[in-house]
Amino acid sequence: MLAAIIVMMGHLLHIKPYDSRKIFGDFIDNFFSLGSFSVLVFFGLSGIALNFQIEKYGSGFHWFIARYIRLMPVYWSCLFPPITACLLMNVQIDYPTRGYLLSFFGFQAIFHDLLLPPVNGPLWSISVEIFLCASLILLARFKRNMQILIFSISFLFAIIFFKNAILFALPFFIFGFLLPKSKMKLDSVVIKYLILFFVLINLLFALQIQNYAYLMNNFLYNFMLVALILLLTFYYKSIKNGMISRLSQRSYALYAAHSPIFLFIDKILYKNDLSLSLEQLSVSLFLLAIATEFVYKFVDLPSIKNSRKYLRNRIKD
Repeated sequence: MLAAIIVMMGHLLHIKPYDSRKIFGDFIDNFFSLGSFSVLVFFGLSGIALNFQIEKYGSGFHWFIARYIRLMPVYWSCLFPPITACLLMNVQIDYPTRGYLLSFFGFQAIFHDLLLPPVNGPLWSISVEIFLCASLILLARFKRNMQILIFSISFLFAIIFFKNAILFALPFFIFGFLLPKSKMKLDSVVIKYLILFFVLINLLFALQIQNYAYLMNNFLYNFMLVALILLLTFYYKSIKNGMISRLSQRSYALYAAHSPIFLFIDKILYKNDLSLSLEQLSVSLFLLAIATEFVYKFVDLPSIKNSRKYLRNRIKD
């Protein structure tokens, strides 16, 4: 959920980047610029979660279809209504026709120039995840040693072909997938806190230095921090808190809905004059909360139920 909030706030503050730096300062502005890094954490966490799902249901075509059923309704509900609204208001959208066709199926991540769908750019990561899920069908069929070899190859490919979003995300995803099967144990509380301290110090350092953008685009640095965060996430006991749990359940809806909502607020509600005042920030976050809850209850929850129902029916068959 924290990763989704960082992405959301980064996009909100950078509607008016000059104002955000003037109001909040470079440190806070840099912190909420960690959106791309947060998405990489998403991919790693997806790998962890899908490992347990594959252990339960097995991997194969039906598992992939169930995952597609889980992801796409929210994707569609947060992409095509905003595009339709823009077309009805005669807002020009510079996006190739083939991009619309690929975006409908969530396949636009194949091409670098089509990666960001119109109106709702953050949905590129959902397209990438679809391909990553497809790769799991193949990966899960290999034994562990071969999986580690594939991870090593994907690591090299990510460094060489860093402009391809799928290849760049693949090692983070596979690392998360392999983590639950790892024999490594962080039983020592001291080691856990040392890793946590190392992560925090590195993030603080990254937020302070002048070549911040270069550092956060560095693949090796990103992978090191993401790997450590995934280790902490996996080996620490989960927090049993009702509020945190409810927020986490809505993280996908929040991530998918925030960009078109902020676009509507800036272009329509405030006529391109969103100044990031306390009042406008409050209005923006309030409207986003309503949109997130709507998407979660009426799109995301039914998708989860339909995905599980599909898998259960196929297992019975």
